[in-house]
Amino acid sequence: MVSLGSPCCIFFGLLSIFSVPLAGEIMIDGAQDTVRTYGILLGGLIGLGYSIRCGITPFGIEISPQGVRWQSWGKKTDIPWHDIHKVELGIFKLSRSILLRDRTTGAAHYIDISTMGSDPTIIAETIAYFLAHPKDRDALEDPLTALSLVIETTKTRQVSTT
Repeated sequence: MVSLGSPCCIFFGLLSIFSVPLAGEIMIDGAQDTVRTYGILLGGLIGLGYSIRCGITPFGIEISPQGVRWQSWGKKTDIPWHDIHKVELGIFKLSRSILLRDRTTGAAHYIDISTMGSDPTIIAETIAYFLAHPKDRDALEDPLTALSLVIETTKTRQVSTT
């Protein structure tokens, strides 16, 4: 999944789009504004490069029979199932995230919802289900089968608690 919706990507993209016409207007005013002109052009080029990098950097989360993998802002994280101890959905580090607690190191891994292409509640429920049901992890090869297992369990749990 590719994310183009980051506020930084949008800002730098707009900066790159408007920097060339703006620089042209400044150049007409005279030579004393040359430094400002080159500054705006340089800022626009940096913005364009950042926008392109953001536009092609994959974001998202993958839940597979081997574990949970995600990439955010160029950082790839891969946690095998046997290392996941706990799954929580909540507000962590000032944003809504999924917290995966590492069984071996105790480290906290945060998956920010901006890196997800789906509802974070469903993702958290899916991770929790397959963490609790290791024999069903082969179903993760087919997304519809995996999701139906999670939904069926969630429906059963809601009926039994009400």
